[in-house]
Amino acid sequence: MARFTVVSSSAQAGEIISFDANPSEDPDGVLIDFDWDFGDGLIGSGKRVNHVYDLGGTYIATLTVSDGSGASDTVAHIIELTCCDINVWGESSHLVDGVQTVKSTDPVCYYSTWFTDTRKHIEEFLDSVRCLHTIEGVAIRVHREDWSEPRRVYDLDLGFVWETTWFYRTPALATGEHSVCVVWQFDEDVHEGADVYEAGTVLETTTVFRVEE
Repeated sequence: MARFTVVSSSAQAGEIISFDANPSEDPDGVLIDFDWDFGDGLIGSGKRVNHVYDLGGTYIATLTVSDGSGASDTVAHIIELTCCDINVWGESSHLVDGVQTVKSTDPVCYYSTWFTDTRKHIEEFLDSVRCLHTIEGVAIRVHREDWSEPRRVYDLDLGFVWETTWFYRTPALATGEHSVCVVWQFDEDVHEGADVYEAGTVLETTTVFRVEE
């Protein structure tokens, strides 16, 4: 039976993601071939392989295992590199050509909010997700205690929902464009309204902002 896990400390586009087929098993013999299709036009082979996705998006990664007798089995996982928005803010924050821009004298603040229809779903999310964010090439893990207490709010588009937010402030940054990337990996299934994020799902979002004099 073909099975695999996705292992990554930072699953953003351009970073290494490890695919591990060790959970695969053959009750009647020994598996000898492990063939991968990463869903972006590239393939690989081996029980444990690394891969880099150049662009964000949704990919279907497929593993096919076979034994010496010619029997085979295939399994697929969705690698989804999209997520909720990251918001960037500073005291001088304004838009320039659609890009959020702050003054170089300001600390840069950024935050992300998770919306859902019940507090229970937020608790599921916080219990089941590992969150890593990266700025200036430095990865920082976000822990559950970094999130705000869930609260019920009214959203013009969504109606009454529950939300929780994490917030991070950087020192003043050099002028030029910078990017913030947030990666979420679910260790357990999470029910988000009618949707389900299966264990192993990886979500990613990247936001570019500009620092000016």
